[in-house]
Amino acid sequence: MLLKPIFDLLKTLSDDKQMKSGCKLIDPAEAKHLHETKLKNNYDEVLLVVHPGYGLLTNEFLYKNKQGYEKYIRELKIAINKAKENGDLVVFLVGAENIREGKSLNGLGISDADLTIATHTHGPMPVTCIETVDHNFIYQKIDSLDDLFDLFQEKSVKKVKLAGENEHQCVGLVKKYLEENDFPIEVLEEATYSPLEN
Repeated sequence: MLLKPIFDLLKTLSDDKQMKSGCKLIDPAEAKHLHETKLKNNYDEVLLVVHPGYGLLTNEFLYKNKQGYEKYIRELKIAINKAKENGDLVVFLVGAENIREGKSLNGLGISDADLTIATHTHGPMPVTCIETVDHNFIYQKIDSLDDLFDLFQEKSVKKVKLAGENEHQCVGLVKKYLEENDFPIEVLEEATYSPLEN
């Protein structure tokens, strides 16, 4: 049982090394979004979803029966649908390893209208280059939280609504970053999961 976490860590490090070598073969000037997202001129609000379904993607057996998890997923879907109905931009921060392995949380309705950004698998910081599920390597237009913040300012965003996992780790780090930049935020508590409280 102890060997599995060690094996998983070695696999992640190996995959990351392979991804970096693939990234060297392309021109950073070809930076693009994971999807060809059509951004409007301005958005009043953004729903920023940090590592949605992280628990299910990393340990489905443990999380699918975890107290409060199903309720959180249900509330997250409601928040996403509401944001889309309002014409708000929905931004998903998704772990690079999950993208590389083609994992996604079915039913969240992630589409090409949303902005999907690959991050470090165990943290919310965007990565510069990502291997997609069809083994293409692309440089991301947004490869830092500074870039994301600049985009929000460029699009005249007045408020960021935060949701996702984990309230005291990844979501908390993004919240702290936005607060340090005096950006108006609202944490959607019902659509945010914290294992520490469940």
